[in-house]
Amino acid sequence: LQMLGGVLDAKLCLGDIPQLPGAADLCAAGVWPGGSARNREAASRFVSSDDADSDDARYPLLFDAQTSGGLLIAVAAEKVGRLVEELRAAGDSEAAQIGELNEGTGMIEVAA
Repeated sequence: LQMLGGVLDAKLCLGDIPQLPGAADLCAAGVWPGGSARNREAASRFVSSDDADSDDARYPLLFDAQTSGGLLIAVAAEKVGRLVEELRAAGDSEAAQIGELNEGTGMIEVAA
């Protein structure tokens, strides 16, 4: 939300967001902290998703209270491919493009 500054919208692809092995299984089993539920509630007015997406076991991980957040880098669209390649070559096997930013009002759309 901070990156958007009320002037950009984000479209995130849930399937492209790297996650720790087993994390989605724990969410599916209902194992996730109360702080994550509070984060989800607080962000709900800024986040939209298809009902099927919000039922996805990976969806609650977007609101995980146990981290300070993953490292997000915003770069021009024409530089994404090269940046991901360079990060992977440097040893970050999880580097990925997870979405895009466009002019907007600070909203986040989550798609499968």
